Amino acid sequence: MQADLEFKKFRIKNLNYNVIDEEVEEGKRGKIDIRFNVGSSDVEISEEIEGVRKKTSTLSLGVEVKAYKKQTILDLDITIEGIFLTDLEIKDEELHSLVKTNGSAIVMPYIRNIISMVTGYDNTYNQVLLPAFDTHKMFDDFKNFSEDDS
Repeated sequence: MQADLEFKKFRIKNLNYNVIDEEVEEGKRGKIDIRFNVGSSDVEISEEIEGVRKKTSTLSLGVEVKAYKKQTILDLDITIEGIFLTDLEIKDEELHSLVKTNGSAIVMPYIRNIISMVTGYDNTYNQVLLPAFDTHKMFDDFKNFSEDDS
């Protein structure tokens, strides 16, 4: 069964931007580290929308960016929640998987834009422009990596 995932809205849960003045070891200078944190909440039955009851799931997507210069570290941490609806017939496990993969693909451009905008206002650093991410491949690679570990 093909499940339709409807994106309702997002909100910024956390946004921290810090510039740390400290000497950076030579091997890290000019590099950028990016970390992701993805989670989804319990599934709830939403109120009736246009005569149809739907399931609601919340995706939490966090990205931490650290950029290193010679004597400063830019540390940016953002977490966004995306709210998604789907049909009642979809199983909760399937919904969690769908929200993590497809929901991440939907929410990631908002995170990329916010990071670009925030870093663009600080003229002591170059604007951080994250590349487009293939979230489906990222989750497949992680799943394959986890399966290889067992």
